[in-house]
Amino acid sequence: MPFDIKEIWLHLRTVRNEFKDNHIEGYVKIMAYFMKVLSQSLSDDDEEFVYQMLSDTQADYGYLNAAEKTITETTIRFPNSPLTWIRASGFYLTTINDSEKALLMANRAIEAAQKSGKFIVHAYNTKCRAARANKNYKLLSNTIEKILDLPSINISIDSAYEHDFIENLPCGSIDNELADRLRDRCEKQRQRKIKY
Repeated sequence: MPFDIKEIWLHLRTVRNEFKDNHIEGYVKIMAYFMKVLSQSLSDDDEEFVYQMLSDTQADYGYLNAAEKTITETTIRFPNSPLTWIRASGFYLTTINDSEKALLMANRAIEAAQKSGKFIVHAYNTKCRAARANKNYKLLSNTIEKILDLPSINISIDSAYEHDFIENLPCGSIDNELADRLRDRCEKQRQRKIKY
């Protein structure tokens, strides 16, 4: 069975709908399906993506320890992938509410992004969210400066400039001019067409 992301999503949706009143049985069926998919010969990118879907599904069903274990395994299997570390940071930040661990994962994301030359802006955005959650506004400001100091990047899926992490900050947390420069960068990006 060749890898088909649509087929996986459709299968997940079908099982969730079929077993909406019996989460445990639905979860068991979905986990069996993931093991079947992972037993196939997959490219590294596809395998990494399936592991990320697996951890998301485990977390959605409330199996946070299993999700964390899958995320840890994914970081071990794909240590050079910025997306692995970005997703790990997001998991710790939003699902586990451990902003310190999220910051550690964000730093690993930046290292991997710089080595690979991919998802650099995403990795820095991730660090900004973790810094904000830690109320480390100096680190947030320094990280925004690094985003703005990056050489001009041709707009692509790899270069999503974002500013959600500077909205509704306590007054004086970061310099207003810095915030305006980031918003301006985001606006310029929105006005260009993304190249895939």
